Formats: sequence, C-alpha cells, structure tokens
Amino acid sequence: MQSQLQPPEILVYDLGNVLVDFDWMIVIKRLAQKTGKTISDFQQLLTNPKLLYDYEAGEITTQEFFNRVQNLIGYPDSLDDFRYDFGDMFTEAIQMTQLQKKIRASGIPTFILSNTNEIAIDFIKDKFPFFGNFDGYVFSYEEKSMKPNVNIYRAIEKISGKSGNQIAFIDDNIENIEGAIQLGWSAQQHVSFESTKDFFRNLGLI
Repeated sequence: MQSQLQPPEILVYDLGNVLVDFDWMIVIKRLAQKTGKTISDFQQLLTNPKLLYDYEAGEITTQEFFNRVQNLIGYPDSLDDFRYDFGDMFTEAIQMTQLQKKIRASGIPTFILSNTNEIAIDFIKDKFPFFGNFDGYVFSYEEKSMKPNVNIYRAIEKISGKSGNQIAFIDDNIENIEGAIQLGWSAQQHVSFESTKDFFRNLGLI
C-alpha cells in the first residue's frame, strides 16, 4: 500500500527485517544450552507478547527485563553476558544498507524508526558501522510508544521538521505502513529489496 507518490524530503527506515535480519532461534538455542531447558521452553518465553512488549515499549528497563528473564529461566550469568546472548542474532541486509548509503550521499536525509529495545540497539550500534550513517533515530523504548501509535510517528516529524508527503517510509509490517499513510506519509511495505528499490525509484530517490 502507498499514498500518492511525490518526491520526499526525507526517507525513514524501519530497522528489523529491513536494514538487519534477525533469527530468534539463535538466541533460543544459546539460552537453552546455558540453562539446560528445552528449545520449546524458550520459544514460549521469547514469543511472550507481554514481556517483550513491556520491554520494547519502555515500560520496564533492561535491568528489569533481565531480572524477569532470569527468574523465568534460571539464567546463570551476568547482565553483561545476557546482553550478548540476547543481542547476537542480527545480520546486515547489505543490499539495503548500501542503497541507503547511496541515497543519503545524494543529499536525502535518512532516519530510523523502530519498535525495538536497548539491548538490540546497543548490539547493532557496536557491530554494524552502517548504523551511524543516519541523520536521526526514533526508538520505541525511548519514546515509550510503539508503531502504529501516532505518537512515535510524530517523534520523527518533530526531529526532522518534516511531515505528510515530505516523508517516505518503509517497514516490513503492514500495520505500521497503514499508520504512516494515515499521516499522509508516502509509505510502502518492505517485502523484498527489488520491490523497495522500485518504490524508491518511483519517488525519484534513485
């Protein structure tokens, strides 16, 4: 889905499944090995919508999230160890990050708007140099608001000074795209590199 295509003044990216791919099974297997619990135990834990929602919505801190997980699974190591064990599941979507670098170099400011958590952002920031190549960042755990809530989109408008069809946006979640379109943003669901590249081309970004 997309609104009427017009040349945007900024480009906003979702992070997970757009600029980085991730695999929960890596985390599940790692934690199961450390605690002696089954993979099934961890699948139930890490797909618990309430626990992850509270963390990514900024309703609990990293320390509080760690304490809850530790109580649930008997995690034996420190919070610093947990940051690695929970955070190391990402791989860079190189075609997407290279295209973003090219677009930004052409003079179009780029931003990241993500439902995410502190552990993930700290890990990505440390591991992937591309992460520093943006003009601004809005994260759900800092804003205490999750897409598709209007407040988190407004945070991008505030830091960029842009609104409506001055903003182009891609996200892998259709509900988040619909939220952006309601504000008049030009937006499209990211389903593949080629489809997103065509969207950018239609907008005159490449």
